[in-house]
Amino acid sequence: MKILYMGLSKAIVDMLAERTITAHAMEPAVIEEVIEWIQSDDYEALVVVFDECSFGNVLPEFLRSKKSNIPLVMAVPTYPHMSWSAMRADFMERGCDDVIANPVHARELGASLRVIERRMKGQSSDFVTIMHGNVPIVIDLARSRVEVNGLAMRLSSH
Repeated sequence: MKILYMGLSKAIVDMLAERTITAHAMEPAVIEEVIEWIQSDDYEALVVVFDECSFGNVLPEFLRSKKSNIPLVMAVPTYPHMSWSAMRADFMERGCDDVIANPVHARELGASLRVIERRMKGQSSDFVTIMHGNVPIVIDLARSRVEVNGLAMRLSSH
């Protein structure tokens, strides 16, 4: 999966790479440049850290007004004066596909992006389990790993 992002730390980007998610940074000076960035390649999602984007508050509505269908995940801080549910609902009603808490946790962001990827590909799971007699074979599509009867198998590219 290939995504565009604004404001993610190098550590989060590196952890996404371990989950086969390629993240490209974008630094638009004005909101109109976001569309140019999205159209510059085959990106499958956009992740924006609200605090790192001067136009984060209006970005979801802007993207939808420009008929952009790119899935948008927004990482927002929590505020004591607003419930998390109300904040998530507000951002989702304005056009976000998912809203996660900032500071960002790589596992949560990765899971959110995998859900988006599955929807786009029509898959229902990152795992496929095949039974060979009484022996389960589990294939982890997201991490390119295979387990046979609970034991990890070494895979080669040849």
